[in-house]
Amino acid sequence: MSASRLFYILYLSMLFHEGYRLRIKIRDRLVLQLTALASNSWVVVDCIQTEECPYKKILLESGPGCYRTYYKLAEIARAGLWTVCYQFPHLEEGHTDPYCADFSEDFFQEEKLLVTQTLCILSVFLTTFGLLALGCDRLLMLKNNAFSSSASVFFGVAGLCGLAGCIGAHLTLTQGYVVLYYSEKSVIFKWWAFHLFMDGAILNLTAWLLNGWTKKKACSLKHW
Repeated sequence: MSASRLFYILYLSMLFHEGYRLRIKIRDRLVLQLTALASNSWVVVDCIQTEECPYKKILLESGPGCYRTYYKLAEIARAGLWTVCYQFPHLEEGHTDPYCADFSEDFFQEEKLLVTQTLCILSVFLTTFGLLALGCDRLLMLKNNAFSSSASVFFGVAGLCGLAGCIGAHLTLTQGYVVLYYSEKSVIFKWWAFHLFMDGAILNLTAWLLNGWTKKKACSLKHW
């Protein structure tokens, strides 16, 4: 289980714990999404390197020879919403520092990412608007909770946009940029920035659902 998934499970368990219920911190969701948005570690491609009987393992093998095969992963590419980086650690004579390219240099591929980028940015803006609406609700203390209801809608739409953006990013990045390196000797991972943004989107949806549930008990988002 990845660290981000473990964090998400622990976070949800805290939400339903007595005394912490409905205290999802909006700033936490913003930090998660903004950190992921600026990162180029949404998707990573690793090359599977094989090594028959490494030197350190020879003394541990029984018999006249070594018949085991050991595997290790070496990163060859990673991509985010804005840049893609390549490196070739499996070629000793060609090993260089990672080369990063801006997606704006590739107009065909940039069009495919435009919708995904828009959804992710929109998710962050809607979360911010929800935060501002809650601030207005606390300052004005309106009895009809108009701003609180608007904030709930902002969080719900932000969560949906974030989930759609994450799915679109994974499909576009793997199929459009790093798929050239995918083969039987390589593997593609959704990396930490993807999981951070996904966690922020899911927490937004959780806030929206919990707010609807608590309205039945005369509790609003202004208590968060």
